[in-house]
Parts: sequence; C-alpha cells; structure tokens
Amino acid sequence: MSNQTYIPQPEAARILGRLIEFGYEPNPPPTLPPEWQNAYAAVCDVRTLGRHARSQAFGAAIERLPHAYEMYAEVAHSTPETEDRASQHRILHSAEDALKDPPQLDWCVQELLPQPSLTVIVGDPGSKKTYLAIDLAACVALGKPWLGRPVNQSPVLLIDEESGLLHLWGRLNASLHAHQAGWHTPLHFISLGGYDLRAPKDAEELTHRALSIDARLIVIDALAGVMGGDENSLASVQPALHHLRRMAEYCRAAVVVLHHTNRHGVFRGSSLISAAVDLMLSVESAPDDPLITLRTLKARQLAPLPFCARANFETAPDGRSRFWLSQTDDHPSLPDLGIKPTNVTTTVASALLDFLASSRQATVSEIFTYLDSVAQGTIRNVLQRLMVSGLVTRADGGPQGKKAVYKLSGKVAHIDNE
Repeated sequence: MSNQTYIPQPEAARILGRLIEFGYEPNPPPTLPPEWQNAYAAVCDVRTLGRHARSQAFGAAIERLPHAYEMYAEVAHSTPETEDRASQHRILHSAEDALKDPPQLDWCVQELLPQPSLTVIVGDPGSKKTYLAIDLAACVALGKPWLGRPVNQSPVLLIDEESGLLHLWGRLNASLHAHQAGWHTPLHFISLGGYDLRAPKDAEELTHRALSIDARLIVIDALAGVMGGDENSLASVQPALHHLRRMAEYCRAAVVVLHHTNRHGVFRGSSLISAAVDLMLSVESAPDDPLITLRTLKARQLAPLPFCARANFETAPDGRSRFWLSQTDDHPSLPDLGIKPTNVTTTVASALLDFLASSRQATVSEIFTYLDSVAQGTIRNVLQRLMVSGLVTRADGGPQGKKAVYKLSGKVAHIDNE
C-alpha cells in the first residue's frame, strides 16, 4: 500500500467511465495522467468487444497500481447509469418529499432553455432555423453567450436527419471558424443515422450516444426525420415525444427539435406536439433578409419576449465561408397574435376573435357557420394557432369525448389594453 495520498482525477474518471460503458473513444485522445493513459489505451484495445470486456481490461490495467481501489471507485462513481433507468421514475413519493425544496433549476441558455427541457423551434423552409440551431450549438459548446444570454458550457450532440453530411459539414465549418473554435470543442454530430424515435431501441441508442459524451444540449433536425410516421397520427407522435422527454430527463439536457410549418403557417402535425413541449418558438425570416425574428408560441415555465437576431454570412480572405448570429436592436412588431402575416390568416383570425368577443363562447359548428365563406381547414388551422398562442382556450375544460366549446382567454384583454 502506497503512503502517497491519492489525488482524485474527476475528468479522467469521467472519460474512462464513458469509454467503458459505451465504447466511445474521443479522437484525438485526451491528455491524461500516465496511469490513466495506460488504462485508457488498454480499454480502447477492446472497445468493440462489449462492456464486460472493457471493464475487465480496465481492471487488469490498474490492478497492480498503488491506488487501484481509489481509481476503480472513482470511475464507478463517474459512470452514468444506463440499466433499469425506468425504475428511477417509478418511485412512489410522498408529501414529505414535495415539502422539501425542489432542485435548483439549471439553464443551458439563461432564461430560455432549462436543463432538462424539450423545445420545438418551428419555421418555414428558408427561415434559417438550421443556421440558428448550429449557432446555438457552437456557442454552448464554446461557453460563449448566445444572443446576449449566458450559457452553461457543455458538450453538444447534433442529430441531422434532413440536410445530409455534406451540407451539415459545410455549415458547421462556417460556424466553428466564425467562432474561432478549435478541434477540442465538444461538439459532436451524426448525419442521416436513420433514428426512429417511436422505437424504444433507437431511442435508447441515441440516449446512450448523448450520455457517452455527457451532452447537455441535444439538437435534432428535424422532427419528421426521427418520427418515422404520420405527423398527424397520435400513434406516431406520442411515443416519439415521450422518448424525447425521457432523453432530456436521463441526460439532464436541453433537447431542441426543429420542425416545419404547414402552408397555413401553423406547425405541421398533431396538436399533441405543442402540448408535450416545454417551449415552442417560431422562427421568421425571409430567405434574402438577414433579420431573424423569434416568438414564443407556448411556454410551460418562462415565456421569453419576442426577440431578433441578425444572420451574418461572409467569405474570409482565405476563401473560407463563415457564418454567425449577432444581437440586434431590431424589435418584433407588436402586438403579436401568433398568426403568420398573410391577408387570409390575419383576416380570419381577426374575424374569429371578434366573433368570440361578441358571442362569449362558441362551438366549431357555430364558428363554421359564422365564417361560412372560409374553408373549414383554414378555420381549423387558425383556431389551432390561436390556441397555441394562448389567445383562445377551451371553455369546457377540454375533456375527451365532449364537444369542444371555445372562448377568448385573458391574454386578448391584456393585448387590447396595451
């Protein structure tokens, strides 16, 4: 037994713990103390043979060292739990538990993205939502403020199921060079992995990928790419959103999912999408306009005020493309009714709000009768958008199996008084 005091190595233990559990090998390998470097190399030699082989290799590499027990204990403590996680969420709690102070809320991006949380960012094609997500990912990985908001520096995992490796690589290259990032920046990405998050096996594998790098921001582009089914089908939407929620909880991460609008300017798919998320943001930007406007469509905790960003594209003297977002003094126009600014939708929205103001409440059939010159599909989409924006609510409380009755919310009166 050595008389020397053991000096803990939390970062080395974290790396070895994830290497043993997942077989993940950082490239290039990290700088580690000599005894940890030898153990790392021994585990890497068998990393494709399974967890049991990796654990045995680690034990054999350190068994003759003076502080083998301390090293083994530190790695065990740093290894994320990946088995029987569901049982951790089936604990029967009591009022005594609830009376204790809840855990402190951590932020990925201050006052915007909590950890854990599930956020959906909705936008039209060409609205720069992918560029926005990449800039967010780069800033979190580097620990740089994002649009003036402090971030919690942490590893990032970006899942691309839409752009393809060539396009994604080019955008990441432009962003990372603009932010002067180095090779050690903890940003990782997978392109066209074909994940179907309706399937528990795929959801578990993607969660393990995130845990293996300790990702605290997970960006998925786009929702349709990982859903593998009909966006309007509850059978497709519910399991995918459930697994995204569990991923956020298991990884203690902010999960940000990009999604598309339909031709009416409303997010595509089932209303369950807005019901299941903590935050839904809309992104508006014309393809030839550098100004990007973000508005809150739904917020479970804190609703950020509308804000803007400016997209910057340039070609450096060395011919390399660069891209980044910057703060701007521009402010979104008010009041914001959450309606895409087209003549049809704004007219229908105004008429619908006026009707509910005069009638106090109405069924869908009564709204159809009042707006008999408008297609019923358009009315349904505008009504859904008004509900997501919090301007219209269910007067009947929304029970299943009961005819829906709608009314204005208190938010409309607040806007009218501004």
